[in-house]
Amino acid sequence: MEILIFLLRFYLKSRLRSEAVGISLRTASAMGYAFITLLRSHRHRFVFIS
Repeated sequence: MEILIFLLRFYLKSRLRSEAVGISLRTASAMGYAFITLLRSHRHRFVFIS
């Protein structure tokens, strides 16, 4: 019985960790995309000024 509880706890921990990793990866990719779009808009603005 204790082994089952241990396995269940381990499974939940690993699942939570993988979900956290997925969320952080999603936010990181979204931030990178926003940064790239910002750079593109600034580049266009600089081209327009010059």
